[in-house]
Amino acid sequence: MEFSRYKPTFVSGKFKFLDIVGSLLALIVFSPVFLVLSLLIKNRDGGSAFFAQERIGK
Repeated sequence: MEFSRYKPTFVSGKFKFLDIVGSLLALIVFSPVFLVLSLLIKNRDGGSAFFAQERIGK
């Protein structure tokens, strides 16, 4: 039985490039929204915008 090996092509490389560029653009666009939301949470609750749970035994 023979197994075919995956050979990256130009098309798959282009899709990877588009995925990375799209992710970076989404991060740039949504980072101000995340910042505003975290500031609203901080002002409203007075605590951290991130959830942290105290673990038993530590």
